[in-house]
Amino acid sequence: MNIIFAGSPAPSAKILKRLHLDGINISLVISQPDKRSKRGSSTDPSKVSIVAQELNLRTIKPLDLNDPDFKSLVQSLDVDFVVVSAYGKIIPQWLLEHPNKLPINIHFSLLPKYRGASPIQSVLISGEFETGISFMKMNERMDEGDIIKHSPMETL
Repeated sequence: MNIIFAGSPAPSAKILKRLHLDGINISLVISQPDKRSKRGSSTDPSKVSIVAQELNLRTIKPLDLNDPDFKSLVQSLDVDFVVVSAYGKIIPQWLLEHPNKLPINIHFSLLPKYRGASPIQSVLISGEFETGISFMKMNERMDEGDIIKHSPMETL
């Protein structure tokens, strides 16, 4: 199985590492460009970029997902799945249509509730006692594809 993985924060980096340890062939890692450091003029890579480098995985940090060079690179790869976990940008339709099987989103809430960028915080602010992870087939709308599986867990 060949995949492209897209993600940025620490929880996504853990998923990337687990996929790699489980023997999944990760053809390409896509992550956010390095962010300006809070101290000084240096930049900091995303946690996914750091883990990808540790695992010697090919990584790209495009500013624009519709950049012709980026698009050409992705389209040259024969992949079964595009796996997205908190990447932080809307995935264009051409990339959703690229894998042989499915584009999959790993979302840190029990969809359809708490879509968006801060689902864990939203669950806690709402005082709920259950959250979880949703695996869904991605479509062109944000966090609205068909649910493949839910994995619930208690917050307390």
